[in-house]
Amino acid sequence: TALLVAADYTGAAESVRRGLRPGQRAKMRFPNRAALQAGIGGDRWAALELPTQRLHPTPRSLRLLLERHGLVATRVTQPPFGRNVVWMWQTLLNGFTFHTNFARDVIRGRLRPKTARNPATFAVDALVSILAAVPIALIAVPLELGAVAARRGGELEASVAIPEASTAPLYDRSHGS
Repeated sequence: TALLVAADYTGAAESVRRGLRPGQRAKMRFPNRAALQAGIGGDRWAALELPTQRLHPTPRSLRLLLERHGLVATRVTQPPFGRNVVWMWQTLLNGFTFHTNFARDVIRGRLRPKTARNPATFAVDALVSILAAVPIALIAVPLELGAVAARRGGELEASVAIPEASTAPLYDRSHGS
């Protein structure tokens, strides 16, 4: 079993399909568009990484996507801990900052005072993020755990396999047709 986390899920599904042998399984992780945090954040949901990651499936659309690529989800779960908790925290923090995903982008080196809207908004976002980080984490963790319990967690983890070949005939003559 391999774990796949990718931005191009369509390409990743094709790659998994080509690499799997009958009886093998792979795990794939996707942001859950039906998540509570997605509803809270809207276009400021922390898991949105447009334009790099264009696909944000729901549990139903995930199964359809996998089926389209010749895979079947043998199990879809919502992990209680992982990126989903960070996404919930950042989504809640986004409600208080000028820049979407300020903390994450600063940590990753994507956002600096010179690349921000202006130095003042960067400074305000830095101060707000520092002051609000812990209180928001105290809210984000139980909120995400509750969302997972309600099947609205921020991340979907699918155990995928190649479907077993059907033994049914393509044309059934038993009904006189």
